[in-house]
Parts: sequence; C-alpha cells; structure tokens
Amino acid sequence: MKQLRLLLLLVLCVSVNSNARGDIISGDCGDYIFSGTPSNKVRYVLDTSSGVLTISGKGAMYDYSQSPWYAQRTSVRTVIINTGVTSIGAWAFEGCSGLTSVTIPESVTSVGVGAFNGTKLLEDHAEGFVVVDNCCVKYKG
Repeated sequence: MKQLRLLLLLVLCVSVNSNARGDIISGDCGDYIFSGTPSNKVRYVLDTSSGVLTISGKGAMYDYSQSPWYAQRTSVRTVIINTGVTSIGAWAFEGCSGLTSVTIPESVTSVGVGAFNGTKLLEDHAEGFVVVDNCCVKYKG
C-alpha cells in the first residue's frame, strides 16, 4: 500500500511539474553589452497561458527570420520590453496575430524592419503610434 501511494505521489509530482514548465518558455534573444556579466544578456520569457512575452536585459535584440517564440506566436497577446533593451530586432514579433499591447521603454532607439508585421498593432494601432515601413513607432504630436 505504501509503495502504491509513493508511486501515485511521484506520478502526480511529475505531471504537475511538466505542466508548469510547459507554460513558460525562455532563452536568449540578444547580445551582451560589453560589461561581461551574464545578467546583461537580452533574454525573453513567454508565459503561454497568459500570453505575456517579456524581453529584458541590456543591449540589442537579435534580428530574426523566425524568432525563438515563433512556434508559440499565436499565444502572444502582450509584449513588455524592459528598460535596458536598446533595439527591437527585425521580424521579432512577426506573425503574433493576437498581439494587442506593447510596452516599449525610452531605451529602445531602433525598431527592425517587419518587427510587427502580421500583428493587430498594424491594423488597430493606438493613438500616439504611427506605422512606418511595417514598424509601429511612438510619436509625440
């Protein structure tokens, strides 16, 4: 009886852990700034259950033909780019058809071509934004 309980408990723990990890994907998506500390690498975390993709670190995002989150692109609804990221890579959010909200800090000084191609931002961009060469850019009137 104890062995059966232990086996059931082990199976339950493995199931819960695999489900929790299945909702979060993460990795590198940009270069180091030359300070040499790993915390300065640009990284992403995508919570597929909430649709929030967070980009953080210090430096420029890579340019892409397909981003690391491309396979989950339809689950992305919100992008939060933290202060310290200096550019949005080409084609970074291409095909994120459910994307309706992006937070871009002042540290971002460039947006790559096609970064928001195939998103709702290009169809229904908010007041204060303009689309230039398939890029959504904030402006001050």
